[in-house]
Amino acid sequence: MSQTNSDIVCASGDGSNTESEKCYSCKQEDCFITNAKNRKQKIDSKWILCDLCQHWFHALCQNLSNSEIGYISKAANAKGVLWCCETCLPQTKSISKTPNNTGMDTGMESMIG
Repeated sequence: MSQTNSDIVCASGDGSNTESEKCYSCKQEDCFITNAKNRKQKIDSKWILCDLCQHWFHALCQNLSNSEIGYISKAANAKGVLWCCETCLPQTKSISKTPNNTGMDTGMESMIG
């Protein structure tokens, strides 16, 4: 079954990309790769929402395959796992090592990114 670039996955939320129709990384509505003939070719790429910065990304722009997006979505729905983009990932590593005022971890260890 073919997937289209309008397939949208959200680790949390309703899965719609109404705020912006452009990927935060590439600033494009559609996802493109450069083929062997050095021409831009549109590809089918799902979208994903970063749970920290709340920006939308093409899966490919975050080095994710469409099947990985499916895994992230299932983990988010089943286990409450959050996903963060490559920009936010370093922030989660420092946050997860910082105990909160109860001395317990902040819970950021359930982030995927």
